[in-house]
Amino acid sequence: MHRQDDSRHPGWLQSRWDRQKRDTATRIEVAVTALQKDHVEVTYANICKRVGLLYGLSISPNTIKRNELAYQLYLANRRSPKRRQLREPLLVELINSTSDLEKRSLRSKTSRLRRESKDSLIARLISLERTVTKQKTTVSIFGQTSKELESLLDTGSVNGQPVSRDAEKRPALCLAETEDHRQGPVIEQYQNERQVEYVTYQLWIDSAEEPLRSASILARNSGITRVEMLNLEKDCLIIRKDDPDEDGNWGDLIIKRGLKRRARKRVLKINKESKSVLENLISQSKCRHVFSQPRHPDQKLQPWILESEIGRLREKLARDKIKLDPDAGLHTLRHTFLTEAGEHTDAFTLQYIAGHDTIKTTMRYVHPRAESVSRAFGRINQKKKSAESA
Repeated sequence: MHRQDDSRHPGWLQSRWDRQKRDTATRIEVAVTALQKDHVEVTYANICKRVGLLYGLSISPNTIKRNELAYQLYLANRRSPKRRQLREPLLVELINSTSDLEKRSLRSKTSRLRRESKDSLIARLISLERTVTKQKTTVSIFGQTSKELESLLDTGSVNGQPVSRDAEKRPALCLAETEDHRQGPVIEQYQNERQVEYVTYQLWIDSAEEPLRSASILARNSGITRVEMLNLEKDCLIIRKDDPDEDGNWGDLIIKRGLKRRARKRVLKINKESKSVLENLISQSKCRHVFSQPRHPDQKLQPWILESEIGRLREKLARDKIKLDPDAGLHTLRHTFLTEAGEHTDAFTLQYIAGHDTIKTTMRYVHPRAESVSRAFGRINQKKKSAESA
């Protein structure tokens, strides 16, 4: 009976396990010696293959890693990894100027870029230059727009010309909502601003896969950014179950994670379209995040999935011979929402909704019209009359 109890306890196997580990380490030592004698590189694959030839046994790299003696033999005899010398002085200077924590990441990125083709790097460089040029143009347009706004408020005219409703212009940084999607409208813009054509918002939604479709609806109806969507967790949603409030809102959307700056922490409202999308996302997600991976609902959605779906959407529309502007995307939908919201609220409220750090950024979405200025003065005059009559 005593012997039976000992057989159930794993302690009596310890000596046998130790002997097997020593035997495995011995076999690997012999295999490593044979590889060195034949001037063959010592790698996991070559060791496993040589052990099979010498002893007729099959082992895996994990067997070597889990055996301390065997693993030390491998480390002592493997060829040390060569670090490629950096020849470009500017690159050497860049890496040396970074902190120790960033150097490893920068070297890894350098190695990854070296594996890409020259044509790919050239294309990315040209795209980056175009982006920088576009940003400079936007800054220039904003400066000119600010001067026109000052002129409008001071004199009621722009460049000496009175402003009429027919002459008003808005920037076309939005997805056009029109039935004729094959030839999107060219919206009039400020002077020197390039003309842009976009497909309809409904065509974009109908053609997009999930979760890109849901992300697009949220961006269009709340102005939330992509990073904020990916970091949105279920505790950030307060959804009404019965009826909307007096303003037609169905709850609150609390933005407090994935922020670039403190100013972006804010509480937005959920409309009917966003409510439907959010409830569907929550029902599918098996993790704490609202957006989860389609095939792995227990994992947080990664940004590359949205990028891949946008790429496939572009290819699909291209096959249908539908032109899609390079700027069309989630940020464009956010811009559309903020531009429309700018027509119905003041700049400081819009700054809060957008999560902008400064009012200067918000002013890109605010385009005062002549009648808006007239209504503002009308409300002021009405208040004065009410005060005087009282």
